[in-house]
Parts: sequence; C-alpha cells; structure tokens
Amino acid sequence: MKERIAITSTVPVEVLYAAGVAAVDINNLFIADRDPRRFVRQAEDDGFPGNSCAWIKGIYGALRESGIRKVVAVVQGDCSNTISLAERLTVSGVEIIPFAYPYDADKARLQQEVERLMRYFGADWEQVRKAKRRLDAIRRKVWKIDEAAWRDGTVSGFENHLWQVTCSDFKGDPDLFEKEVDLFLGEVAQREKHKDANRIRLGYIGVPPIAGDLFRLIERSGGSIVFNEVQRQFSMPFNTEDIVEQYVRYTYPYGIAGKLNDVRAEIGRRKIDGIIHYVQTFCHHQIEADIFHRGLDIPMLVVECDKPGVVEGKDRTRIEAFIDSLQGALRKTGRPVPDGLGAAPRAAKTGMISCGIDLGSRHAKVVFMRDRSIVKEMLFDTVDFYRSFGARDGAVFRVDIAGWGLAPDRIVATGYGRENISFAEGAVMPEIQAHAAGAVFLAGLRSCVLIDIGGQDVKVIKVADGQVVHFAVNDKCAAGTGRYLEHMSRVLGIGIDELGMSADDPVILSSTCAVFSETELTGKIAAGIPVRRLAAGVNYSAFMKLKPLLLKVWRGEPVILTGGGAKNKSFSHFLRKEIGCEIIEIARPQFAGAVGCSLAGLSEAAV
Repeated sequence: MKERIAITSTVPVEVLYAAGVAAVDINNLFIADRDPRRFVRQAEDDGFPGNSCAWIKGIYGALRESGIRKVVAVVQGDCSNTISLAERLTVSGVEIIPFAYPYDADKARLQQEVERLMRYFGADWEQVRKAKRRLDAIRRKVWKIDEAAWRDGTVSGFENHLWQVTCSDFKGDPDLFEKEVDLFLGEVAQREKHKDANRIRLGYIGVPPIAGDLFRLIERSGGSIVFNEVQRQFSMPFNTEDIVEQYVRYTYPYGIAGKLNDVRAEIGRRKIDGIIHYVQTFCHHQIEADIFHRGLDIPMLVVECDKPGVVEGKDRTRIEAFIDSLQGALRKTGRPVPDGLGAAPRAAKTGMISCGIDLGSRHAKVVFMRDRSIVKEMLFDTVDFYRSFGARDGAVFRVDIAGWGLAPDRIVATGYGRENISFAEGAVMPEIQAHAAGAVFLAGLRSCVLIDIGGQDVKVIKVADGQVVHFAVNDKCAAGTGRYLEHMSRVLGIGIDELGMSADDPVILSSTCAVFSETELTGKIAAGIPVRRLAAGVNYSAFMKLKPLLLKVWRGEPVILTGGGAKNKSFSHFLRKEIGCEIIEIARPQFAGAVGCSLAGLSEAAV
C-alpha cells in the first residue's frame, strides 16, 4: 500500500504521484465524513478557539483520526491559519513539509518551491512530467463535466463541484478516480440536454462551502450554478505542458487581480446572471468581498457560513430572495424564466379563500383573505402554535387548521418555520417577497423601502413598481432585533410597549453585542441613570444597527416599518430625525408577511 501524504490545499500533486506516494486532501477527508462536525468538536476539545475557522479545526480533527503523519502544508497562498495549524501538528509529532506560493506569482521562485518538494520526495523532472501527463488526461475529462454543466445543463452545480474539488488529490488513486469519471460521463451522455434552460444562471465564487446543502438550496430556489470559481481552478483548466506555468496560472494562491480577470471572462462565456460569493466565518478572504463587488458589474450576494451542516434560516431567506429578484428583473426583459414570486399575479377565483401564515421566531401570524380583503387574522406564540396545531406524522410535521373556523382553498407559509411543516393545499414563499407584497398592499404603494424588525433579524427591502429590487439583512448578531429589545426591557424592568415610547436624550451604549449590552446597562442602572434615558439608549442602539442596512438601499423613498418591532415608536423618531425618512404607518404591521402570503395564495404566485 502506498504511503499517504496529507495536503492542506492544492499543491503540485504531480510531484507526489511521481514519487509513488498517494496525496490526500485533508479538506475532502473532513467535509466528506458522515459527521464532519465531530472533527470541529475534537479540535475545540483540544484547545482550538471557538472563534476560529471551522475548516482549520475540521482538517485538524480529520488528520488526527486518519493517522497520517506527514503533511504538505501550504504556508503561503492559502489560509492564514495554516502556519499555526502546522505548528500545532508539529508539536503532536506530525512532520510538516512546507510549500509556499509566491505572492506575486513569480515563476522562478515557484519553480524553486516545486524543486524543493521534488528533492524531499526524491522525484526528478522526467518522472514529474510523466505524472503531469497522466493527471492532465484525467483533468481534461473533468473539464468535459464542467462543459456539460454550463453548456448542456446535464450536470448539476453540485455534481460539478464534487468532481472539480476532487481534482486536488484524485482521491489518492488517479486510476480509480479516472474510472469513476468515465462512468459518470457515460451517465451524463444519456441525460436530456437543456432540461432546465430557463433557470437563473449563477456563478459561485470563493472557497468551497462548508454547508453541505448550499448547492441544493440554490437549485431548489430556481438557480443553477454554472460556474465554480475555485473548484474549477483545482482542475487546472490550462493547456500547458509546463508544470510551473500551470501553477502560476492557478489563481487561488495569488492576488485578487487574477481572480477578477478569471471571473469576468467566465461571466461572459457562461452567460451568468448573478454571483453567489461564499465566505467562511473568521476567514481573511471576507475582506475580498467588497473588492469583488466593486470589480464585477453583476448582481452579487455574499453568503457566510460557519460550521458544517445546513445553511441557516437567515441565509436561506437571502438566497431565495436574491434568485427571485433576478427572476423578476429578467422577466421584464422578456427572457423566459420559471414562474416564481416575481411572476405577474394570476386572477383569483371569485370567493376563493386564501390563508397566509408567517412562522416567525417569536410569533406565528395567520391571515385569511377573500377577494383581496382580510376576513380574519390570528396571532400565536410560535411554540404554542406548534403545540396546539402541529403533530408529527413520520418524517413530516403537519399542521391541523380545522379549528380555525374557515376552510381555505389554499395555504401559503413563510418565515423560518415554513420548511418544517406541511399543510394540505399548501405552498411556501420566501420571507422577503412575502413581507414586500404585504407591506405594498397594506400601504397602497408601488415603490417604497420597508424595514422588517423581526424576532431574530432585521430586513431592509427596496420595492420599485411592485418588484423587490434590493435588500439587506443584518448579520448573525442579535443586537437590534425584537429579541434584543425584549431582553433589554426585562433588564430595565419595564414593558416592551413602555420601552418603545422612549426616544429622548438617549444614553449611548458602547457595546454592539446583545450579551455585553446587558452588562453595560446593569452598570448604568447602578450608577443611577434614569430608566427613561437608558430605555432611549437601548432603542438608539438598535436603530444604529439597522441604519447602515437602510443606507445601503434607501434613496429617498417612503419608508414602511413592519414586524413586531414596528410597534416601537422610537424607530420612526430616529429615522425622521437622523436620516430624514418619510415614514408611512400601516395597520397590522406585524401581519405584513402573512398578508403577502395570503395574496400569493389568491394569485397562485407561490412555489
């Protein structure tokens, strides 16, 4: 059996295979495990900080379990944490073989690094060139998979991702890997071409995702990934016999200019409609996001994930809304796209009853409509809603609405819980579209900006001529959300309604964290500062969290406040005083999402 050598990122594996050893990309070993989170937990048990990159912790844990004792570590041109990881592994007895990509992609310096690797493994140039020819033959077959993904539509974005990312190590056995590629190409040849030709064509840029369902979520939402930036680079899509030149052209380890040029070229060649830019929590590549935004003239959504698992509810909302907004914009150009929430409403049947349900983190809101008029509305605590009306039926959580007094022809749900439940005659709707549709209907406007202050997030949505054209959502921090306001009101010993009336002479709270704000607030209470000023300070702190989100999208349009947080009158005060917004107050602001769902049910515009 060949000796296995771990690699922390893509390196000239031709050298390793020329020397007769097997390369093992420890990233693939980590993320392909049935329970990759256990490797992260192991690293944290061994002392890795909780606020460090989960990829680094995962490959540490996977390497420890693998028993591999030699690692080619990319100490320049990849993760900035790799040096610390290498030091940690060295202490535990693992031999580190460093490899450095020169920052400026200098070919002479890179050749020195390749030759140093060759000397370590005892390979010569003839052996390396032979290994390159062998691997290039396999890479060219993976290029065909990529072409089938973007040109023929016979390979999904996720399938393409898997084959491309595996080119980093060829699964430790190039011969076996090639056989698997051949079998897959044979299967692809039998698939129907251009079956989903009208889907939104998306490019994926950034490192491979740690969330296992990201690609499938995008595809379920109406998108099709036709370009994987970094994964494609792993397949070395360059026609050159010179191994050093090949790794000079490989864009990932170097400056952003080469990445931008590569992405721009592929946007045009693959006719891409929008970009999903993935960033890993605690990763230095997050800093590149703004550069990509400025350098690429195309709609772009940044998605951040932390640990292995599924995409969080907030990011699911953003992805769905991003794809739907692209559908709406392209539909206006006359391009055929699948019916989604941006589609023109169909006429409802006279007398038809529709039920809209917004399953929020704190409350479940229910609205019944007949002929576009509200006939009944109900508000429940979310936990009570599940307990009172829900029951587990095998793998499905079903909701029984028989006791609600009306029998709807259709039910449409939104909110964080929409994917967890099942209704008869039911459909789901992305939150941003639901809140936009409801607010526009309740306000009687076609163009506006709405601020939805929910239990665990804040959404700012720009609507032009009835269509969502831009949106922003707060980060993972809870500060500024409804839950934050509820908690701070308890600390102050006042009701949430009393808190919402306080806006004058606010005490400035320096902490931006909901947890640390409590400590700061307690200290100011002990210092004898009046509660009314502290309450105003809490509200002002929440306002300052939503202000930058608003300024991303607002250009003087009327502003509508929705969600439970709309009952807090201080927000209207600060928006008028500090930004100059015209505030349009609506009845039932907490029910906007449910109203939007009910309208969608009437028009059959849900998915």
